[in-house]
Parts: sequence; C-alpha cells; structure tokens
Amino acid sequence: MSRDNIAQEFLDGVYEVFDTLLSSNIYIKLLDEENSVPDNIYGEAQSKVYYPPLKLVGKFSLTMKEGEQPIEGIQDFAVAKIATKSLIDNGIDISPQNYPYLHKAVIVYDGVEYPVQEVTPTTNVDDVFLFFEFKCLKPKVRGDYA
Repeated sequence: MSRDNIAQEFLDGVYEVFDTLLSSNIYIKLLDEENSVPDNIYGEAQSKVYYPPLKLVGKFSLTMKEGEQPIEGIQDFAVAKIATKSLIDNGIDISPQNYPYLHKAVIVYDGVEYPVQEVTPTTNVDDVFLFFEFKCLKPKVRGDYA
C-alpha cells in the first residue's frame, strides 16, 4: 500500500468515526472579504459578510471562564475539533498560508456564533494531519446573563 493510500485510509477512517459517533451540528462561516468593506479607522469591517455556512464533521466542546477584569465578565471558550476530510470535502484550503483567512471565520454551534481565534492542525500520521482544532472565544458582558 502506498503512502498516499495509507494517509487517505486514515482520513477516511477518522471521518467515518467522527461522523458516526461524535458529529454535532457544527458549521463554519467563511468571511467574504470582497463584500466586507473596511469602515473604521483601523481598517476593519464592522459589518462583516460571510458566505453561507458549511456543515462540518467533528466534536465541539465549550467551557466558561470568569474574566480577569470586571469588565470582561464571563467568556465562552470553545474548541471545534474537525476531521480534516470534512474540511477538504467542503473545499476549504487548509494550507498554512490560509490560516490567517481561517482566523476570520466563525464557528456556529447550536445557533451560537463563536469567532475563531486560532487554528491548529493536530495528530500527524504519515505526514497528514487528521484533525484541525478551531479555538474560539466569545466574550460576554455581565448584562448578557441578567
């Protein structure tokens, strides 16, 4: 069996396990940079436009933590561990050069949007990463819980 076949078998196997046992309603919304026109002095778009959400196969975990400063309130830390094959099947560029673009994406789980803070490939088998972790942070102000 060639190296390419071994890597593909691992990708297919991990995808099948996650799709059967762990898959949740996880979606990713990629930023439409062309239609998200910068509108402030920092060159940021306050009104971001995203492409339609793409369904992903993976595992979602959520933790909450009290912010260090009173103004920070409670923050949701989320990690979406996505099977690489799911990203490839959706036509998402997973090359390291595209990570800055993926940092502008939003993970949607159970109707809640979590802005991506970090993208990390994990579990390298035969020079192929089997998963990508999308680490997200959704700050909440104290008034959100009232």
